[in-house]
Amino acid sequence: MVTAHTPGYLYSQGELQELAGAKDVRALLRWVQELTNAHLVKLAQQGSAVYFGAVTLTDARVMRTLTPDEALVYDQIVEAGRNGIWTKTLHARTNLHHNVVARCLRQLEALRHIKPVKAVTHPTRKIYMVAGLEPSLELSGGPWFTDAEIDTEFIESLTNVICRFVDARSYPPPLDGPSSNSNGSSGGGTSELRVYPATYGDLPTVPAIAEFVKTSGVANVDLTLADIRTLCEVCVYDNRLEKVDNGGLGYKATLKTHLHNMGAEVEPTAADLVDFEYW
Repeated sequence: MVTAHTPGYLYSQGELQELAGAKDVRALLRWVQELTNAHLVKLAQQGSAVYFGAVTLTDARVMRTLTPDEALVYDQIVEAGRNGIWTKTLHARTNLHHNVVARCLRQLEALRHIKPVKAVTHPTRKIYMVAGLEPSLELSGGPWFTDAEIDTEFIESLTNVICRFVDARSYPPPLDGPSSNSNGSSGGGTSELRVYPATYGDLPTVPAIAEFVKTSGVANVDLTLADIRTLCEVCVYDNRLEKVDNGGLGYKATLKTHLHNMGAEVEPTAADLVDFEYW
């Protein structure tokens, strides 16, 4: 029994005949011709065999308004999906002259059927995709890229927010009042600080950090757990966070990060560490 498949699936003649319930090939071809004329079915050749693919109603409506050349170009762009298609590949697949392809692209873009996109791996290439689609991760580079360039400000902003969130859950609140360092200087010292014991296990995990980032609204794009983990690892590399495994992998702010967030102006000494109080 042949059933309907996901968009993009190509049916063989036998599958299509069984799916359509056609009594013979002649009846099948008559139906296929009607659907092809209405741009609801497209033909594809693989070797010597011919296959049939369904066309969405949206794409069919667009195709009916286009010239044959524009329809040919648009069909290839639709086929490329979220990966987009390079203009050089369009020339090869359509076998149209460069000027004809360029004219079709200008018209399709003017009608807002397609849009140009940049690929992080090939920023100089002219790539087009259907206007209503979002570029694939391979094409866009993910949330860290804007217009094919890495968004350092966005990354820095997110890592700062994450470090402050983790820091607030890595140390107990400091004791009130001024403090003095072991070297006699005052202000920004560490003797007023307290730390949790090494067995403390309520440190922020990746899911907890991701939920905070999501609810805080600091990111204007959806970030996956893998994205958040990447940001945490960047902070670990920069010595702002450290990984702690107390029955479940969590993250803890380093002492350097904690002191920075408190406005401390000095680095802790070994003697300072002795003065820490355990909560």
